[in-house]
Amino acid sequence: MLLKKGDTLPRQFPEGMNKTKGTCFVVALTHFLDLPFQEVYDLVCRYDAGVDRGKGIHRYSGEKLLKELNLQKLKVWYGKTFVTFCKYQPIGRYLVQTQGHITCVIDGVPLDSAGTGACKRIQGVWSY
Repeated sequence: MLLKKGDTLPRQFPEGMNKTKGTCFVVALTHFLDLPFQEVYDLVCRYDAGVDRGKGIHRYSGEKLLKELNLQKLKVWYGKTFVTFCKYQPIGRYLVQTQGHITCVIDGVPLDSAGTGACKRIQGVWSY
């Protein structure tokens, strides 16, 4: 699927699953790794059972999982705005964390818009 500026993909929750705190991490990884939602959800739950109880993933559990997947944290983007990242980092596949949210950005296009307002400051960016 070709994406262009302004395109967004719907959150891909399996039938019967509700959005709970922490599922943005699972959705972002689903898009980033190009794997089925349930497979990524099971992987995340092995690292932090809080996700399975609707409590969200603990920041340190998420970072541990990203390290296990051999993703590099790009510190140069810390404190910059989300919109600046999308404008100046147009090529590649990234996980971008802002306060209370994480999303996947592919070739400058965020794959969901929740919590990614233009003035949101970046707290972390990961890529291969």
